[in-house]
Amino acid sequence: MRLNAEQRVDAAPENFERERWIVVSDLDGSLLDHYSYSSEDARPALDLLRQLDLPLILNTSKTLRESG
Repeated sequence: MRLNAEQRVDAAPENFERERWIVVSDLDGSLLDHYSYSSEDARPALDLLRQLDLPLILNTSKTLRESG
């Protein structure tokens, strides 16, 4: 399921056909703001994944020490 800029994240469930999906995302600049490391902008998408019970696989090039 791909959402473009015109689509609202919270409108996606009504159009969602249940399949076996996983979501893989990078952290820096994707789920986390590049400068502040805030996840606030990603919150609607993260909430939607939880609502749809879809697993989220996090991917990062950071070491364990950098990300801890």
